[in-house]
Amino acid sequence: MGHGWSALRWAVFVAAFLATGCLLRVALAEECTDLPASNLKVYRLTVDHVTVHAVAGMGMEQIIAGLGGIPSAHRLMAIVIAIDTRAAVEHRVVEGHQGYCDAPKAVLIGLGVAHREVFILHEAAMDRCVKAALLMHEAEHYRAVGKAIHDFIRQQQAQLTQRLEELKRQSARDRQLAVRTFEAGLEVLLTTTLKEFEDEKIDGIKKSVDSVSRLAALSNACHGRLGELEKMARGEAL
Repeated sequence: MGHGWSALRWAVFVAAFLATGCLLRVALAEECTDLPASNLKVYRLTVDHVTVHAVAGMGMEQIIAGLGGIPSAHRLMAIVIAIDTRAAVEHRVVEGHQGYCDAPKAVLIGLGVAHREVFILHEAAMDRCVKAALLMHEAEHYRAVGKAIHDFIRQQQAQLTQRLEELKRQSARDRQLAVRTFEAGLEVLLTTTLKEFEDEKIDGIKKSVDSVSRLAALSNACHGRLGELEKMARGEAL
């Protein structure tokens, strides 16, 4: 072929050229700069209503086996406090030399309790005093979760703001893709934040509300009737 290139050498050259071009485009579209500020607000999700179920002839361990949330350790009751996230975005797509970036005017993030549910052993649910004592214990769990979420939001505010700024800088080739890119990143951020809360706070909440001393005091409620029902649930003689 004289001084001409072989087909193999041409293929290698073209592949290298295309790869270089792709890398150049990625580098150029890597980040947006000089973006307008976004207003981030993080708030705590709350639920006033708790759904109560009376359960007959089934251990609490079986009931909560397929449920998420924070189960109470109590023999007569299973508490499910489902924690979740919410988000609302006022999108604002900005065009620049790097492409398009979504720099929202406002981002609203909610973290907290999305659902409350209690399963009470039938015999306990039929005793008004015992049922009231158990629901008061559930309320203690809810308040402890609320305080933990409040503290977590305050601790994480600066980090969430920083992560939001990083999401904004991700560029895209068009406006629609910029919005989808931001929303996908925000979804990952919400999932990560929820996991961080659960990893850092859940064990402490359970230990504080379901401590040995608190559960002992609960057993003595209703002149000891609650403790008697506990023994019955364990199959012990009264």
